[in-house]
Amino acid sequence: MSVGEDREKTRLGFVDVLFAIAVGKTLELTTQPKMSAAGLAQLLVAGITTLLSYVGYRNSSSRTDQEMDPLRNGPFYHFVIDVFLVYLYFLLAASSESPGESPTATDEAVLIALVFLAYVAWDALALWMRRSGRLEGGVTPSSVRRMKVSVWCFAASGVVLAAVWIREPDTRNSVVLVDAVLLVLALAYRVLKGPSTRVTGTPPPGSGTPTGG
Repeated sequence: MSVGEDREKTRLGFVDVLFAIAVGKTLELTTQPKMSAAGLAQLLVAGITTLLSYVGYRNSSSRTDQEMDPLRNGPFYHFVIDVFLVYLYFLLAASSESPGESPTATDEAVLIALVFLAYVAWDALALWMRRSGRLEGGVTPSSVRRMKVSVWCFAASGVVLAAVWIREPDTRNSVVLVDAVLLVLALAYRVLKGPSTRVTGTPPPGSGTPTGG
């Protein structure tokens, strides 16, 4: 195993553990007695969003085996975004209504909007890496399309969030409806993103080692 492959395996393993913690939290909360429909709906959003994100993370074509440099390195900031995303998934589950709590859709609407904002940041960084020659293949129609999908879904999540802030849904049916819309948005995002083929990193132009991002 090369040094680059070993670095990537370690990086993947660390984030894998974080994903497992987020999924575990979701499963744990589903075992609470007398869970409300609103609470279960949010846990469903949290669980499916987390699992879909894990699939996307594992299949991403814009991760590389380059060494991470905290000061000027794209792969490092991709790693930071990955960790932040898993934290948001954990919060999405943890903020679900406990038995006896009044239903609200604000928490999940805010968190899902932040998730899509992080997706936009991730894809924007990946495009920069491609344009600067730090990813093999350069900028492709597929990579641009995938960036647009992230922007569109972030905009849609912003519309949902604005509607929640304005209407302030506080009944079981209205909160479940909002959660259903967020779930459809998460599913649509993953479908529209489409398949992704893994590529390897390349050194920055004029560099002898693959340390740039």
